[in-house]
Amino acid sequence: MADAAPRLVIFDMDGTLIDSEALICGCMDAAFIAAGHTAPGAAATRRIVGLSLPIAIARLAPALDEAARAAVTAHYKDAFTRVRADVGDAAAAPMFPGARAALDRIAGGGALMAVATGKARRGLERVLDAHDLRGFFTTTQSAD
Repeated sequence: MADAAPRLVIFDMDGTLIDSEALICGCMDAAFIAAGHTAPGAAATRRIVGLSLPIAIARLAPALDEAARAAVTAHYKDAFTRVRADVGDAAAAPMFPGARAALDRIAGGGALMAVATGKARRGLERVLDAHDLRGFFTTTQSAD
């Protein structure tokens, strides 16, 4: 059975199809600084990519209380929105080289494809639209 073609392939979005690392790391540092806290830095932030935003912030700063985490969350969303407005969704988080070709090959082989991501639904929808990916996926599952 090892030679059988897959019938279903499930992808994550950030870090798998989309290179959002610089965007996420930059926005996370900006959010912590705007909220009056020390920026976690790229190394720490890379470890939480793929988690929902509330869980990610709690992991980065477990000592912060709920109100402080909510402030960081709000600042992150603001930073993220500003970057997307400045450069556009596709440029803010480009597809990895070869990702679209891989999707084309898998689709050509007849496998169903899906997305399961820690992104919020709204963010996932924006990425799908920015990169014209909707037609590839039979279903999409988001954190919310």
